[in-house]
Amino acid sequence: MTIQTKISRSPKASKQTFVYSRRRRGVRISAQHVARIEKRDHLFNAKQERHMIPYRRLVLWTSVSALLLILMARAEAQTITLEQLMSSPFPSELIASKRGDKVAWVFYSQGKRNIFVAEAPALAARQLTHHDLEDGQDVTQIVFSANGNTIAYVRGGNKNQNGEVANPTSDTAGAKQEVWTVDVRSGRMTRIAEGNSPLFSPNSDEVEYLRDGHIWGAPVAGGKERKLFEARGAVNSPEWSPDGSELAFSSARGDHSFIAIYNPRSNHLRFLSPTVDRDIAPRWSPDGKRIAFIRLPNVSDTFSMDHERLQPWSIQVVDASSGNGKEIWHSGNTDNDSFALYVGARRLGPHLFDLIRRRSINGVDAGRF
Repeated sequence: MTIQTKISRSPKASKQTFVYSRRRRGVRISAQHVARIEKRDHLFNAKQERHMIPYRRLVLWTSVSALLLILMARAEAQTITLEQLMSSPFPSELIASKRGDKVAWVFYSQGKRNIFVAEAPALAARQLTHHDLEDGQDVTQIVFSANGNTIAYVRGGNKNQNGEVANPTSDTAGAKQEVWTVDVRSGRMTRIAEGNSPLFSPNSDEVEYLRDGHIWGAPVAGGKERKLFEARGAVNSPEWSPDGSELAFSSARGDHSFIAIYNPRSNHLRFLSPTVDRDIAPRWSPDGKRIAFIRLPNVSDTFSMDHERLQPWSIQVVDASSGNGKEIWHSGNTDNDSFALYVGARRLGPHLFDLIRRRSINGVDAGRF
């Protein structure tokens, strides 16, 4: 039961009594009793104050810490410059040699792109190329020779619709997309020629590359270039057979493309399972007897503002000698199955036979393939 009280001095001070109000009824009490009540209230308030001290200290400590963190963050923010942010280093284009005893990558630091290499067993990283000017030119498409002694790479970006390569520094000499080689041991860099998509010949003494829809070759140490062959269409995705006797590639011809094989000894071209579809990204089987590639069926170019063109695709495996083969897997017909949305040829192509061997494409049974 709650008792509300009101204490006031009696009009007759000589009696030293107080009026105690309880439930609207007045009761007179002595001064000693009032003193005891006041002492009890004082002790209660003091006890409350003692309990509040730790909480007040915690609030004060938290406020001071937050203020210090804000001041420190502002001080650190003032020490970071835009130049430091723009020159943040990062690696890319990681590759390994055929024997697995070397790894190489492109390292971007302070606006400069250079190739680094590490060799077993120490695997200590060291800078291989020395492109020391901050000219904004990319270094991409690095590849080891078969013997692991040379690395080929592309310096400069792709051409735009006007046939121009990006020139961020407005260099009066212009900018070009060029193939370079670098000796892994000495670090000697050699400019080969304009082009892209480098690969090495089977004996590692020549580097091949693409330019203007043709495939060219030049000595690794530099020298006169030569066109490997003349053929209709644009050459894409070239790859030597495991024994180095033949070169497979995709021949693009506008709305369709073929998978072709070039034999240097006979200087002859042959086409594998040609259709009116677009066949891309050929890859040799480890034994060199079969070729896997991606087939993109021809579809009408019907676009809308809110829907991209659906592009089904399939994986084909053909006999490299006879050209006969079959489809071993195909995509669905929904938006999520479209080739452009699902995966690109550059990513999937090198792993076609790995996927087939592991039978990991939607549980497909690749059988003897």
